Amino acid sequence: MNDNGDRTNSDLACFISTLKQRGIQAEHVNGDALPLEAMMHDTGAVIPAAVVSPRSEWGVCQTVKLLQELKLYDGFTITIKSGGHGYLHRDPSSHPVILLNLGAMTNQYISNGTLVLEPGCLLGQVMHTLATHHKAVPHGDCFGVGVGGHFTTAGWDLMLTRRYGLGCQSVIGGRVVLWDGSIVSVDEHSHPRLLYALRGGAAAGAGVATEIRLRLIDEPKVTTWCNIRLNKEQVAVCVTSSLMDKTQNLPLDISPSFKFYYELDDAEPVCAFRIASLLTKEETIARLREHLGDQIASWAADLSQWNEKLLINYRLQVASEFLAANFGMLAEASSLAMLKDPLVFWKPANAAHEMTRSLSVQTSS
Repeated sequence: MNDNGDRTNSDLACFISTLKQRGIQAEHVNGDALPLEAMMHDTGAVIPAAVVSPRSEWGVCQTVKLLQELKLYDGFTITIKSGGHGYLHRDPSSHPVILLNLGAMTNQYISNGTLVLEPGCLLGQVMHTLATHHKAVPHGDCFGVGVGGHFTTAGWDLMLTRRYGLGCQSVIGGRVVLWDGSIVSVDEHSHPRLLYALRGGAAAGAGVATEIRLRLIDEPKVTTWCNIRLNKEQVAVCVTSSLMDKTQNLPLDISPSFKFYYELDDAEPVCAFRIASLLTKEETIARLREHLGDQIASWAADLSQWNEKLLINYRLQVASEFLAANFGMLAEASSLAMLKDPLVFWKPANAAHEMTRSLSVQTSS
């Protein structure tokens, strides 16, 4: 190993040792021995050289200051994980990775119509809090996703986004540990440009978000949805009738989408025409007929195809049978629990899709 490699390993050892002396969990990763709670849900993810798992903003601040003090920014790529549904890929010849795992930072509460979150919370935990308080905010339905990455990058929601925007558009403030180790509180009056970054995926360029504040709305009185599997002839009708253009004229309370995917052992892709609505089943079908025409509306005319339930029931379509019937179980959810026993939380097909693990082995540096 050359001198640079020796120095890199020495600096990393000093970094880990110092963090441990300050009570912060830090581990050197050898080969594929990645701690389960630090796994990415991506079989192509690289295994980092080290994993740091602070439990507080103080721990994040200490970690960032030490990165700067030891000049580790020069020899390592620093990446942040909240829930693990991101992409940790790199050229094997580039710098080794230090993973800042925020999964232990899971505090959350509601105050004055605002949801305050630490970045390691899972969407499942947030779903439970919102449902018990009869509040809502646009977000995705994969309840194993961490909120730190989710709400600072997008937060697309088929049910709510057309009416209320993306989840990141509900971000009204937060706290960020800048890469120089200083801590700033962010809102529209204090560091407004950083608030703009928090709303669009650029926050990591400035530092580590340790708190996210979101504006809430009241829980919808009703949510309805229908998933229709289309055959090739129906897909052709959608294309020739310019269906996607027509859907733009639907009321904002109705959100259509098309999903193409493969089911296990199927040679041909499946096309699902999905409709989510904040109106009743009957009102939704009437608006579909008005704007999309009789033929396409007829595919959704059978009321038995529709669900008309609470928002939490819509969120839990991919959940295990027990979880779907007992949403209070979401309060027990954690990244570690989902990785250990995914079928406790997910339907089998969704568990295979959502809970894949890091497989790659760390290359030598």
